[in-house]
Amino acid sequence: MIDQMRRCKHYHISLKRLVGELRGYVLRLQRIVRVGVGSSW
Repeated sequence: MIDQMRRCKHYHISLKRLVGELRGYVLRLQRIVRVGVGSSW
């Protein structure tokens, strides 16, 4: 039971880290797109 909770907690932490990396990637992509559109206009 405790091992299951620990595994769930570890999964939650890894999921949160994955979401954080994904959010950073999206922000970087938006910045690149914004710079590209700004230079093309």
